[in-house]
Amino acid sequence: MLMLYPLMSLISFFVAMVAAVWAVEMYRLLRAGEGGKAWRVLVVASVVFAVHELYALGRSTGIFQFEGIAEATGMMFAALLAYAFYTQRRAFLYPQSHRAAREGRKSPLFRERLPPPAGNDEG
Repeated sequence: MLMLYPLMSLISFFVAMVAAVWAVEMYRLLRAGEGGKAWRVLVVASVVFAVHELYALGRSTGIFQFEGIAEATGMMFAALLAYAFYTQRRAFLYPQSHRAAREGRKSPLFRERLPPPAGNDEG
């Protein structure tokens, strides 16, 4: 059982490193606009998580141990992840919420013409 924890920490560290590399690749693909901002934060979050896992690996093997590092990196990862989700949510909602405002600012010459409402034909 004593050997299982360091092995799990080593595997988790390598998975975190792969996730960090993939996050950088995704950022390269999607770096423009509001979605790019979310990926920038996710890249930082994945690096923080990799540092967290590196610390866990060092702690499990007895190489190094510092007080409070695991708690600080865990809290930073959770905060960055939440901010990335908030940024991505805002990127999805921004075009829909501002489309009506953009339509209202258009020149009357470029607005879409709607047919007149059907009225009562009396007479």
